[in-house]
Amino acid sequence: MEIDELKNAWSVLDSILMKNKSLQSTIIKEMLQSKVNKSLKRLINFELMGAVICFIMFPVLFFIWGKMRHNIFADITIYVGGVILLIGWVAQPYKLFLLSKIDFSKAIAENVRFVQRYNLFIKKEKMYTYSIIPIVFGLVFVAFGSFGKIEIWRWAAVISGLVFTALMSFWQYRKIYNANIQSIMHSLDELKEIGE
Repeated sequence: MEIDELKNAWSVLDSILMKNKSLQSTIIKEMLQSKVNKSLKRLINFELMGAVICFIMFPVLFFIWGKMRHNIFADITIYVGGVILLIGWVAQPYKLFLLSKIDFSKAIAENVRFVQRYNLFIKKEKMYTYSIIPIVFGLVFVAFGSFGKIEIWRWAAVISGLVFTALMSFWQYRKIYNANIQSIMHSLDELKEIGE
């Protein structure tokens, strides 16, 4: 009789532990999904802000181009800005498209694939940005230098603007892209382990 009672107690305890494990697994999944959603929202908001800036600034650039005094410095600045905005018109919607494909109703492997495609695109974008910055610096300095004698405050303003742009690009790729992409990938990997 005691053996039967002991077996029943063990089976009840086992079922309680299984329910507890299932509950813990559900809680962990929800926490990881919440973490992915938080990082995903940051990236989507950042890309959306970039897209809005690109679409608003292009007509503004045309307006400025029509009203400005044309010289080498102004023309180079406007053309470089126009090219960057045109690239943004294509790149920003594509990045938003990739991020919008991440959905927890789909398989985790499919979500990982879209995050990896997005990450690869960001790495290429970073490589192009870092290789174009010195070229833009050179063009601006050549154009600015063509004026002859220029006040020191103008040189300081141009150099400060260019250095600020380079530092912001570095910060953007490190703190916004890398941090959030790594957080998403880490959480998706953990979700995959829990699922297995």
